[in-house]
Amino acid sequence: MQLMDVRCFLLAAELGSVTRAAEALHRAQSAASVSIARLESHLGTQLLERHPGGVRPTAAGEAFVSHAETILNCVERAERELASFRESSSGAIRGQVNVGVAPSLTPLLLSRLLRSVHEDAPELVINPTEALTRDLLDRLATHELDLVLLWLPASLPPELQVQAVGSTSLAVVAGTDHALADRSEVTLAELEDEDWVAFPGANPARQWIEGSCLRAGFAPRVSHEIESLTEVKAFVEAGMGITLLPAGSVAAEVGSGELVALEVASPAPHAIYGYAHNDSRESAAVAEVRRAVETHLSDAGTEAEPVPPSSQLGS
Repeated sequence: MQLMDVRCFLLAAELGSVTRAAEALHRAQSAASVSIARLESHLGTQLLERHPGGVRPTAAGEAFVSHAETILNCVERAERELASFRESSSGAIRGQVNVGVAPSLTPLLLSRLLRSVHEDAPELVINPTEALTRDLLDRLATHELDLVLLWLPASLPPELQVQAVGSTSLAVVAGTDHALADRSEVTLAELEDEDWVAFPGANPARQWIEGSCLRAGFAPRVSHEIESLTEVKAFVEAGMGITLLPAGSVAAEVGSGELVALEVASPAPHAIYGYAHNDSRESAAVAEVRRAVETHLSDAGTEAEPVPPSSQLGS
């Protein structure tokens, strides 16, 4: 099995066209067709079928897509890993580490991680990727990413492991024209009649709201269920409801006067964050980033009350 054949197939499956796959790889269309035919011959089954608009994967092709992604990602990872074993003249760790970050964690952790790694291992390069957690975990499972920073609890594929690192207090976030906007602190019990803007049920951020409100004696009335952090903040700013987020996630909007963040009276709820990784043999570069995460991103929420996992929420 040749790597170029795998690349041609995967691009053709993604783009729906052998011609466009060939253009992306700077190859002739006939050469790309030969590559795909050779791969199909090697595997003993048809991977792509033609239709008037181009090509699409067969059932076997659909099954092979994830394997193809893993093959190519593992090759890239092997190249990066071997590079990390080559020491510079100063003896420093070298290499590149692909780190996925949940969007709401980016303003809280990414700059701290970049700074600490640069100080401890200046020749090590971090390539950050921001996306929805489920997408990041899929890319971690196929070795496209080396490590993912995420909120906990999280549902992971069996081949991945998770490690809690720290916690951060949560704040009630509201629009600047909300009745509570002139307050600096609020109790959760005061919010029983409020509309809430929340993430979908499987998202840990939804558990922050449900768990905190249930402990205060009521079930939150979710008026809008939103997938992305940017949209959640936009809905809150527009006065469509309030939400519960780490204050650091809205620091820019609070500073610019678009939102307000109210402290929750003690004991304040907090959210736990950590990282997911693959426990298979890792490079010195990945090990160094893991060390930096555990050393420099650890925050003890001593006065905060943790949000219980979904199994304890009663919903």
